Amino acid sequence: MVAGRRPPRRHRRRGRRLLRHRVGGRHHRGARRAGVAASGHGARGNAGRRARPGRHRPGPRTRPGARGAPAHPLRHVDLDHLTAVHDDGTVGVQDVDLRVEAGELVLLTGRVGSGKSSLLAALAGLVDHEGTVRWNGVAVQDPQTFLRPGQVSYVAQVPRVLSGSFDDNVALDHELARSLADDAVADARLTRDVAAAGGRHALVGHRGVRLSGGQVQRLALARALASGADLLVADDVSSALDASTELELWQALRERGTTVVGASSKRSALLVADRVVVLGEGRVQAVGPWRELEADWGHLAG
Repeated sequence: MVAGRRPPRRHRRRGRRLLRHRVGGRHHRGARRAGVAASGHGARGNAGRRARPGRHRPGPRTRPGARGAPAHPLRHVDLDHLTAVHDDGTVGVQDVDLRVEAGELVLLTGRVGSGKSSLLAALAGLVDHEGTVRWNGVAVQDPQTFLRPGQVSYVAQVPRVLSGSFDDNVALDHELARSLADDAVADARLTRDVAAAGGRHALVGHRGVRLSGGQVQRLALARALASGADLLVADDVSSALDASTELELWQALRERGTTVVGASSKRSALLVADRVVVLGEGRVQAVGPWRELEADWGHLAG
């Protein structure tokens, strides 16, 4: 954290409010307990200075419908001069301009601390921001209300798993999500794992202790897909997967037509993306297909 004065009390209060998310009809601080929109560990970048006072969220107030039924189907989402600001006033990423069209796969890459997780958390409404997020051209006034499951689903870098069954973790007791669960599990490339464990009602152990790291990531992805959200925000969701499973996963998401903004440092994933956004020191350094960027930025991919 960069040393500096503590932010004004009103900004600290607003930062705390941003970390309230509704899961299954109950408020959860930090969105850390159930994992549908759980904030990821490492979401705070190392880039930067303290935020300026007086940040605001311009534009009309909009609100999505029920979970799994987006009230505002996505055509495109725009980030205009977006700066992600954590609740202690630390800036994670700054001055980002980016448009994502419906159906696109856009991946962020960069060194540790470059601001990837901070940008994704801001796009999911988990972190306060300066600048503007526009959904179909309309500025989002209240990110913590609008950018939530049913509209946006977020998969954390280290997802949370419930101490229940596969079905409990995917559906979270929502009937619509339960009806979408089979397709979500298949697209998350988890079908064989579920069958081998004894079926969708098999227990995953205390907080997923019976699952591997890759299975935990794919279970969290299935849960996000089952929400029916228009936009999937995924923080390094394939980091624990083997190469063949990873390629199957990205291909399934492409065939599904899901709009994805994620983060990855794997060359195989970056090659599949429509565009790659290179971040460095909290700022956008380059944007484009990885084949065009690789000559200058290939050292960032493994």
